[in-house]
Amino acid sequence: EFDLERERRGLASDLSGCNMVFAGQPGTAKTTVAREFARVLAERGIIPGRENFKECAKSDIVGQYVGHTAKKVDSLFQEIASKGGGVIFFDEIYTLAEKNCTCYDTEAINCITQNMENYRSKVFCIFAGYENKMNEFINANPGLSSRISTTVRFETYDDETLCRIFDSIVKENKFVITGEYKDVVKNFFSRLRTVRGKNFGNGREARNLFENVKRLTACRIFNGKKPTKSMLSSIAAEDISAAAEEMLSAVINSRENEMKAIGF
Repeated sequence: EFDLERERRGLASDLSGCNMVFAGQPGTAKTTVAREFARVLAERGIIPGRENFKECAKSDIVGQYVGHTAKKVDSLFQEIASKGGGVIFFDEIYTLAEKNCTCYDTEAINCITQNMENYRSKVFCIFAGYENKMNEFINANPGLSSRISTTVRFETYDDETLCRIFDSIVKENKFVITGEYKDVVKNFFSRLRTVRGKNFGNGREARNLFENVKRLTACRIFNGKKPTKSMLSSIAAEDISAAAEEMLSAVINSRENEMKAIGF
């Protein structure tokens, strides 16, 4: 708004400060916040509408032959700019700068950097991923690091927060839970965090737990009799306990099989 007001008064302005890095573990709402950021830009009149938000992965911009990548990246920015501007959300794009990267990956980084300059007041870029990997990606091109002014760090959710997220998903889907379940859910997240380690999915784990609880509830209710509306809206604490143990067992068994496969 400050820069827009300067522009209205005939003063020099630069909106390129909207380019950011969102650094954090998976499932910490980076994508959700990026969408909200686009909504705020639209409300302030900086971009035409919140729908001018494009999620982009490596497969969307890396080509298969020389010159193909540049065309894909250029088209991506041109598409957003032709609509009056918007936000491009690059998710886990740090793979472009990893050790096994190809010349096409390097070309993609160079083309992104150039387009950020070409459309600096129209197209705003958000790059998301693990903090250490994002640092490597940004440092892969000096021009890229100079065009990104802000890093927003997304903290890993603690177990209490994940319990609240689980409850919010239950409420959003218009279910009620009968029986005591809070300790079961909290213990589930604590145990799953230990087992998964760096692969822990944060908010996604709350969503996965809910989906599994709903599946077990459905299996219990549909036993040949027509369920009542109340039955269709209720989750039993026993369903949550069963779903939690089932998910933990699956993860533990998967890890054990992986270790056997590599000889441990």
